[in-house]
Amino acid sequence: RYLDHRLAAAGYNGQSLFLPAARWLLHWRCGGTPRLVNIVAHKALMAAYGRGLSRVGMREVFSAIEDTPALRWGGSRLALTSLALFGVLGLLIVELARLV
Repeated sequence: RYLDHRLAAAGYNGQSLFLPAARWLLHWRCGGTPRLVNIVAHKALMAAYGRGLSRVGMREVFSAIEDTPALRWGGSRLALTSLALFGVLGLLIVELARLV
């Protein structure tokens, strides 16, 4: 809701610019902190624009996270474990989608 509110305040009233998976990743990595959400969302929007896309996907959010020092995955064990779990979750979602 925060992203939609910010976009509406800026005058945007179309469909969501962030794909659902990108929204989830953005919220998860920023922990709901408005300042971080603003920074990462802005960078992700710029990345999507630079790639000629009309909507922001996971790739753009990942790029924005890596470009934000406070959120970089880094080499910590916790970060690598989180990344591995995220990958497994993604594979499960793909498999479930194929079954439906």
